[in-house]
Amino acid sequence: MGIVIPSNVAGGPQKVTAIMAVDLARAGHKVTIFASALPHYYYFVSLRKRPLSWLKYVIGYVRDWARGQKFFFNEMLEDDMGDTNGIGRIKFKFVPMSASKNQLKGLDYLIFHSIAQVEEYRNKFPQDRQIYLLHHLEEHNHGSHEVFKGIRRAFSGKILTVSP
Repeated sequence: MGIVIPSNVAGGPQKVTAIMAVDLARAGHKVTIFASALPHYYYFVSLRKRPLSWLKYVIGYVRDWARGQKFFFNEMLEDDMGDTNGIGRIKFKFVPMSASKNQLKGLDYLIFHSIAQVEEYRNKFPQDRQIYLLHHLEEHNHGSHEVFKGIRRAFSGKILTVSP
């Protein structure tokens, strides 16, 4: 099982991922959490065409990555991994922008939290084994209503709506 988080910060998707990873590991699944060391490229560059703003934005993330920062909610994983039901079943990996096809090999499912990830992983992993956790309609934050609607319409994986 793979779970992709938008970035390694103290956010809702990251905490949901930590809880989900522990539950999946306790149920016997191996879980890999992927975090982008250079996050939000899609929003800044692909969508808005603002590469300089993106470079300024990611400086802190690159610094954290270079310093060997762990998953923000790593303590939740460590606390729960002390029992014999889940030892060694959860891994955390930084990836430059997104995980490669090779890193995704062997995963049963891929779970992610953003419309950007729907687009980024469209051709990297079979869509019938992708699960998009829709926290909110992102066009309310980022604009691009028609672009995001088109991405969701073309997505052939599962979309699950979650509410905080």
